[in-house]
Amino acid sequence: MSPLTFDQEQIQKLTEIGAHLRSIRTQKRISIDDVVTKTMIQKRFLEAIEKGQPEDLPEALYVRGFIRRYADMLGLNGTQLSEAFPLGSESLASTNTNGLLNSGSGVALRPWHLYIFYTVLILLAGLGLSYVLSRQTAPKAGNSGGASLVQPVSSASPKPKPVAAKKPASPAAPVAAQLTLKADAYLEVSADGQSAYTGTLRAGSTRNFTAKREIRLFTGNAGGVTLGVNGRAAKVMGNAGEVKEVTLTPTSR
Repeated sequence: MSPLTFDQEQIQKLTEIGAHLRSIRTQKRISIDDVVTKTMIQKRFLEAIEKGQPEDLPEALYVRGFIRRYADMLGLNGTQLSEAFPLGSESLASTNTNGLLNSGSGVALRPWHLYIFYTVLILLAGLGLSYVLSRQTAPKAGNSGGASLVQPVSSASPKPKPVAAKKPASPAAPVAAQLTLKADAYLEVSADGQSAYTGTLRAGSTRNFTAKREIRLFTGNAGGVTLGVNGRAAKVMGNAGEVKEVTLTPTSR
């Protein structure tokens, strides 16, 4: 992120807001690591906001989201404080042209396609194993190769009742999230309290996340993210440029 994308007004406001947040945090004796745990914002971003260092921060739109969550965590009015930070014309323009600029800039591609391939491979292997186990537990009707596996019984003996196949126990339904990017968007994802992904995904990317209890998802461009929850039809998370955070559980629809 180049500091040239922040104008003088943005830098000044960032310095004022960062100093205010740091002052309140210090007064309340809250460590920066506690803020990281409660807001799921990377430590380097929080420190850059407090010190007014725009060169270490992403686009202004995402900085607004960080300020809101940080301020809310301190008990302040996060919405009001974040809106005091101007987006600036450079930030708005970069949101529309980011994909075109990066197409020839030599930026290293993330191996998301390999992640998807391995995920699908693991799912297929699990389905195959489940099928084999269910076939092994089912009663066999006979042996097409010749001799019958069923021992003959006398007419006086009662015929044994067929044993019903035991169905494998259904595992506890986890929560699953399927993301498809319609436009570039910054994302922070945590699964059961552990960070699963942080970064900017490009338009056309897809990601899958699973957890046993919950998935927390934060984005700086809700209109660019299509979200499918627990195998249901995917929907757009919100409006273009909207900063949004959701928490998903196994019962989420």
